[in-house]
Amino acid sequence: MNIRLRDCLALGVTASLLVSCSTSQSHAPSPQAQAQGGAPSPADWVLGEARVTALSMEGRASYQDQSGRWHRVRVGERLSEGDRLRLERDAICDLDLGENGPVVSLVPGTIVLLERLRHGPTSFETLLSVERGRILGSTQHVPKGSSYRIRTKSSLVGIPNE
Repeated sequence: MNIRLRDCLALGVTASLLVSCSTSQSHAPSPQAQAQGGAPSPADWVLGEARVTALSMEGRASYQDQSGRWHRVRVGERLSEGDRLRLERDAICDLDLGENGPVVSLVPGTIVLLERLRHGPTSFETLLSVERGRILGSTQHVPKGSSYRIRTKSSLVGIPNE
């Protein structure tokens, strides 16, 4: 594992992943989460509603939905948990993770699975699985009770929560 300091924290996993921290929103715990010491209850999670939006696109990219069908990615395209993105060798794409984290950039030739995108009123759970290529992103912190993780074939990296 290759670790570098940049702004507040930078993580490098193999030669294929860089996640750096610089900005984020703060979230106040809900009364239910406060009663549990800040941890979200299962009722706090909104399942199947978290969405990712393609903000910018150069070149060609496609995504495979949960039914196994492939579709072309276009700017404004809304992607869901379980979708797999595949960028061609000449493509770059910026994704807005919305409630589930910052904007991330995918470089040419990247394949990434949006494995877990859950969010509740005060916390979120994000798991991106990089099957090939690189993903670049930035965040300052992860609220208590939340998780932001990126998996590669050889590593699982998370940004610590408050």
